[in-house]
Amino acid sequence: MPRASTNGIELEYETFGDPHAAPLLLIAGLGAQMLSWDEDFCRLLAGRGFRVIRFDNRDAGLSTWMAEPYTLDVMAGDAAGLLEALGLRAAHVVGASMGGFIAQLVALNHPDRVLTLTSIMSGPNGEDHVQPTAEGRAVLLAPAPETREGRIELGLWAKQKLLGPADPFDESYERARIAQAVD
Repeated sequence: MPRASTNGIELEYETFGDPHAAPLLLIAGLGAQMLSWDEDFCRLLAGRGFRVIRFDNRDAGLSTWMAEPYTLDVMAGDAAGLLEALGLRAAHVVGASMGGFIAQLVALNHPDRVLTLTSIMSGPNGEDHVQPTAEGRAVLLAPAPETREGRIELGLWAKQKLLGPADPFDESYERARIAQAVD
């Protein structure tokens, strides 16, 4: 997959669809790779007339890993810089979970880069925001296993805990997606 240099780092990214179509930038959440945006979903969006761009945030997947701390504002600069590196003036910006926070900051800090904003499973934060459940906190604080199989099992456990009780869970499908991310 290609890489783009921006903001002093390298971002791994992938595109789907017509390069001249309206750009749609997908921003993943905390610790999630671009693979969290399912390839079939990306192709579906591309089939609807978008040039879909998914990427690994810094400290995720194949993008640059950092030793020093940084802020969500810096990550918003990464996303805006990716658009610039790709020669795109602006894009429809979609973020999920922490990616939704980043997307909101792209809109605030780089408004000329945002055609529309969609923030999924996210909010503006503040005193009245919904707190994670005990199970949700456990997922976020779980130590990283050292083995491939351990990482896959943790991913399956986390996915089950984060799904709602009515959401379907296809273990073989999820196992394959998680294995792809681990590998």
